[in-house]
Amino acid sequence: MNFKILILDNKIPFALQNDLNEVNQFSSSKFGITFTVQNIDHDVSLIPLQTVQGYDRNNGKAELITKYILDPIALQTYVKTLVKQGQYHLVMYGWNMANVGDNMPSNTGINSYTSPLPMYPGTMFVQWACTAYNEGVVPNGTENWKNLIHEIYHSIVWLGKSLGFTINDFMDSDSQQRSYYKNSDPTAIDGNFSQTYAQFKPYLTQIINSLNPIKMEATLVRQSDDGKETKGTLTFGNQTACTLERPWLNNQANISCIPKGDYQMIWSHMIHLNEDHYQVMNVPNRTSIFLHEMNYVSQVEGCIGVGTSFADLNNDKELDLSLSRLALGRLETWGGHQNITLHIV
Repeated sequence: MNFKILILDNKIPFALQNDLNEVNQFSSSKFGITFTVQNIDHDVSLIPLQTVQGYDRNNGKAELITKYILDPIALQTYVKTLVKQGQYHLVMYGWNMANVGDNMPSNTGINSYTSPLPMYPGTMFVQWACTAYNEGVVPNGTENWKNLIHEIYHSIVWLGKSLGFTINDFMDSDSQQRSYYKNSDPTAIDGNFSQTYAQFKPYLTQIINSLNPIKMEATLVRQSDDGKETKGTLTFGNQTACTLERPWLNNQANISCIPKGDYQMIWSHMIHLNEDHYQVMNVPNRTSIFLHEMNYVSQVEGCIGVGTSFADLNNDKELDLSLSRLALGRLETWGGHQNITLHIV
C-alpha cells in the first residue's frame, strides 16, 4: 500500500509533474507514494504564526520578522467539504504566494505549515506555500520538490505520533539542534531527511496501513405494510429518518416496493426530476430506484421517500412524510456522494 497524497492545486505557479516525479524518484527506495491532483479556485487569508529573528527582505538588515500562514481552522473547514475521511494519508493545499499581493509589511515571511493534529483520523493536512522562483534556479525547474518532500516527512512523523509512536522530527532542527541541516540535499546520509527517515522507518508499514476507508452503511427497517404503503426507519451514522414506500406486491414494477436485501447506492442523476440523488443499484428486475424527496406514497413507483416524521398531511387517514427535503439533505450530506451499502430488512 502506498502513501496516498491529495494535492489541492490553488493556482500553483508552476507545472507540478516534474516535482512529483522527483519526489517519487527520491522516495522509491523507501516507500511508494500515490499522488492525486485536484485543481481548485479558493481565496486565501493569512494570520500571524510567530515572530522570529530574520532579515528585512527589502534592505537585508537583521530584525525580527513575523511569519504568516493561512488560517488553519478556516482552511480545514473548507477542505473538509472536498475530502472525506479515509481517502488520503495526506492532503496538501498548495497555493501561490504571489496571490497575497503587495499589502504585506516588509518584515514578514510566509510559511508552509504541517498541522500537528490530523484533520481526520489517519489523515494529515499541510498548507504548501508555493513560489515560481525556485522553479527557475535549477536547469530542470524542479527545486520545489525538496519543499514538497520536506512537508511530507513532517506529516509522516506527526501521523505516527497520532498513532502513539515515539518519533522525533528532525526536519527543522536535527539531533544536534542544527536548523534545517543539509535541507537542500535530501540525499545527504547525515542530513535532516536521513535522520528523520530513520526515526519513522520502523513504524512506516503501520503508519501507511492505518488508513482505513470508512465503510458507509445505512439500514432501512420496514416496520409496517398495510397493503397501501410501507413505513420504515432509515438509520445512517448516528442519524435516523422515516421512510415511505409502496406496499410489497411481489416486486411488480411501478406499484411495489423493492425486495429486502443488501444493495449498493451510488450518487447518480435522476432523469425524472432532473436532480442528483442516491440510486439503489442492482435491484432484481427493477431500474431507476432512488431515494428522493416526497410527501405522499402516490409520488413514488418503487423509489424510497425519506422524511423527518410521519403525519397525515392531506387528511386521508394515511400517514405521509413531513419535512422530506430536510431529511434527504441530512442523508446526502452524511453520505458525501460516496457509495453507500443499503441494508433493507
